[in-house]
Amino acid sequence: LKGDIKSSINLGLFYKSRLVAIMTFKKVRDCFVLVCFCSLFNFLIEDGFLKLLKHFEENYKPYKIITYADKRYEDAKEYLKLGFKYCKDTEPKTLYFPMKKLKKNFRFRSRLPKRVLNKINNTKTEKDNLKQIRWNKTWDCGQSIYEKCLV
Repeated sequence: LKGDIKSSINLGLFYKSRLVAIMTFKKVRDCFVLVCFCSLFNFLIEDGFLKLLKHFEENYKPYKIITYADKRYEDAKEYLKLGFKYCKDTEPKTLYFPMKKLKKNFRFRSRLPKRVLNKINNTKTEKDNLKQIRWNKTWDCGQSIYEKCLV
């Protein structure tokens, strides 16, 4: 889904010994960041998000939980229903991708690879350099930040 995810707490929901959903958290300073929630494709889990979140809150007793909703994909109304408050939106992030045909599961990069950076000419504009090395530039939609204070 998102590639490697760095997290310190990984929770899962099981159905008949099969892992059907996960929720991951990492501790950052005095709070926890909800890094990821996902479930099996085409598998409906009623209140799966809520069940994992409640388990986390009851067993880890966090002071505050922060989460980031990708504005391209997520409708964050569920966060509001679960007691999260909207904080702010982040700026759109620059993403790079090669000009050759994109594959279905292509992962955009937030930085150009080192092998490509070696070909950059500092006397040219970014646009001209990208054209020369055959890469394109685009932007995401940014993220919305939500937090839930539990104390």
